[in-house]
Amino acid sequence: MWRLLLHLQLVGGLTVRPTGSVTMTTRRWLGGQVQPAVASVQPPLVVDADRWSSSAAGAVLPAPLHLSITSFNMEHRLSFLPGPETPPSCRFAVETLQTRQRRWKPVAACSQLTAAQTCNLAQAFRDPFGQYQARVRAFVSNLTSPWTVSSWFQPLTDTVLGPPEVDVTVSGCGNCLLLQVNRSPTRGLKRLRILDYYQELVVLVRRTRDGAQFNLTLGTKDDMLISYLQPGVEYCVSVSVKMLFRSSSASSRPRCAFTSRPQHPASLYVLCSLVGAFCSLALLLVVGVFCSSRPRSRLLKTIKRLAFSWGPDPGWSAACLDPDASPGDSWLGSPEESKLEIPLF
Repeated sequence: MWRLLLHLQLVGGLTVRPTGSVTMTTRRWLGGQVQPAVASVQPPLVVDADRWSSSAAGAVLPAPLHLSITSFNMEHRLSFLPGPETPPSCRFAVETLQTRQRRWKPVAACSQLTAAQTCNLAQAFRDPFGQYQARVRAFVSNLTSPWTVSSWFQPLTDTVLGPPEVDVTVSGCGNCLLLQVNRSPTRGLKRLRILDYYQELVVLVRRTRDGAQFNLTLGTKDDMLISYLQPGVEYCVSVSVKMLFRSSSASSRPRCAFTSRPQHPASLYVLCSLVGAFCSLALLLVVGVFCSSRPRSRLLKTIKRLAFSWGPDPGWSAACLDPDASPGDSWLGSPEESKLEIPLF
């Protein structure tokens, strides 16, 4: 065998390499010169069946992106986005992990999610003092994606707490406001008795007229009194919760009320004064019209006699009340008219 290989190496240019591959060199004529031609013979390809099957059934789908856990009043929700070029028919599965157990558990209600759905983790994150993680992966048929893991989440410190009840009743009491808080928490707060962790209420009082505002820190009683306010002024009140532990808090919707019945504005008095002046002017105009015409009625004659008796110039007064009368006419008129009795009103 070695003699044959040595003969081929000397005659045909066959080279034996220590790596196991055989290179055979041949000679051919090209342009009057002998050019070597090299042909390499590689060893046979060995296929690992276990490794190939694992690669075919492994992660070939894009992993979900932007995992986020939001929580309000101990109601936790997991949201995510599908990876780029994820098929529309893909579904998503969610699993959770607690530090004490160190074992991933599937969430039964979130095993067939679509790309637009979120996962409710309120049942999975039951311990308010525990540390949790969540992970999501996509799957379709026999193809899956890598797991995408969220950050650590602690329910009690990472949740956003709203007020005990969004609806707050405010009523006026003179120069104060009576604040009534209805303590009916949400489902998540009822389950965890989170009301036991309320330390105090922070009340924001805002005056509607000019926007002036101030904060008050009150206890957790059902009825609270806000004193030293201006009477007859409208105030708006919103309530937030301060916890024993570090946690964000949202304020309730503002509720507005007057401290007492609003007083009459000054414009109403001005309007009444203008109306009174207009009525007086109208009355003077009516009297002037009657003075410019000859008095015929018994009432006007009576007014004329009264004016003559009080005026210093009877002739001028008669001319005013009776333009047709001459200046020399007596203001008493005829004897019959002088005996006329003055009626009493």
